[in-house]
Amino acid sequence: MKILIALVVLVLVVFVGVRLERVTRSLPAALVASVLALCMVALAGLYILSVTARPPMPLKFGRVAWDYECGFTVDRVERKGVVERGLRVVHARGALYLVHARVLCPFGERYRWDPSRAYVVSEASPWPATRYTVDSSAQAIVDARAATAHSVPGASESETLAFDLPVDIPQPALIFTDTIGFATFFDNARVGRIYMPHRFNLRQD
Repeated sequence: MKILIALVVLVLVVFVGVRLERVTRSLPAALVASVLALCMVALAGLYILSVTARPPMPLKFGRVAWDYECGFTVDRVERKGVVERGLRVVHARGALYLVHARVLCPFGERYRWDPSRAYVVSEASPWPATRYTVDSSAQAIVDARAATAHSVPGASESETLAFDLPVDIPQPALIFTDTIGFATFFDNARVGRIYMPHRFNLRQD
């Protein structure tokens, strides 16, 4: 994706440079001028975005966060040191957060589950914040116990997500994202904290 963005910028530089060559009558000077012009436009755009961008907001349990045609909410959170099913046992390296969530798809769009599309961050940690995705071992036990298929055939579906987080993590927050598959593009294209999605704080104590 970054290569694609770089190619688009290069094409724009050459295009503007060729246009400016008619004025400067020098291709090198025209290319330099086009780079400077594009940099000024980019800086102006980033400034506007930084001024108008909304900060991430903590959402209460039960409130639905909508992303396109899909909604997400958290009903409750359990903290455990171990999860087990039969002879299968997974011990937490830190603390296991079992997040009981709901995915709502009342319209035509279906949520396409991927473990990377629901992750936990801590904004209190040094930037850039570490992303914690579901713990695969604990999630396998949770899925087997609940017979979860991670699909939404109807209007809504319950999910239980298992995260193994550090014991001393400050204010862990769950983020749902990438309903229609554009998150990779935006993650590579954005700069800094221009846009951050709302999140559910997992510790209410």
